[in-house]
Amino acid sequence: MIELDRIVYNVDLYGDKVTEGKMSVLSVQKELNNASEVSSHLIYTKGLCLIDTSIKPQQQLTDQITVTGDYVQIFCMMDGCSVGKQSCNEKCQFNLGIMHLVYCNGLEDTLEIASQKKSRYLSVIMSRNYYLSLFFHEPWIHHSKFYRSVMEQKTVGHGEITFPLDSILKRILNELMLQAFPKRHAKHLTDLKLKELFLHILIKFSEAITNKTTINKDEYEKLEAAKAYLTLHFDHPPTVKELSRIVFLNELKLKQGFKQLYKTSIYAYVIKLKMEKAETMLAEQHTVQEMAEILGYRSVSHFISTFKKTFGYTPKQGLMERNEKIDQQK
Repeated sequence: MIELDRIVYNVDLYGDKVTEGKMSVLSVQKELNNASEVSSHLIYTKGLCLIDTSIKPQQQLTDQITVTGDYVQIFCMMDGCSVGKQSCNEKCQFNLGIMHLVYCNGLEDTLEIASQKKSRYLSVIMSRNYYLSLFFHEPWIHHSKFYRSVMEQKTVGHGEITFPLDSILKRILNELMLQAFPKRHAKHLTDLKLKELFLHILIKFSEAITNKTTINKDEYEKLEAAKAYLTLHFDHPPTVKELSRIVFLNELKLKQGFKQLYKTSIYAYVIKLKMEKAETMLAEQHTVQEMAEILGYRSVSHFISTFKKTFGYTPKQGLMERNEKIDQQK
């Protein structure tokens, strides 16, 4: 529900009003009394709710999510940042690109969206029963400490388990929110995507334990924030100097720490993300000019050169090869 001066979501994961096994979609766009613009996209079934909300606030705005019963939540700010407050009055900072993994019992979360700062967040909310049923036959989930917390009904609040968004998590979340699935298979394919999401989260935590470094906690969190920021803005990335100001870490520590932690340079990581996106756009039949513009290249020839260096062929050759395969399948 979007009211005149605030946004309110009442999520009843255990109610009988929603048809089990069917994915329903609700999209709302509204201008509030204070001229703020809100766009919200909800996908839901019994025990599960996916929320994608974009906000253009003209003044400070309150976004309230109330969930009935035990629930598991993944929350991530995709644009902007906000301060959250739970019903227990504990405050938590939600920073851009940092995902929060939560297990609580019927808490009320309130987000304070700052004036004039465009924000967007994604939230995956599921009941404890839905979560446990989803992974009942998945042996790998038993390696997850979070899964054990849910099994034992031990609360995991906002800020306790966090990790940076990466290109794989971003892709999975976007696929969940787009729901470009055949209707008859939407529920099954959504569940498969949720399993993929949690499996990748488990892999990330395993890698974090394996790749422990001498970097202190404060620097580590700032480097994670830098990686998350680049993941969301790789098409028009900041300079190293700009990025250092964004994450409050000096340039030398940023460059050296990034290379030490992720085994790649900032520049190489951005190129990797650009080329992954280029490969996707190739399959979507974008022109070479369109790909270069979308990926932020000022020169088409520079884009072509980088693409060929990465894949061993030019974008035009890739398009021709894909078109030939399509013609052969007809």
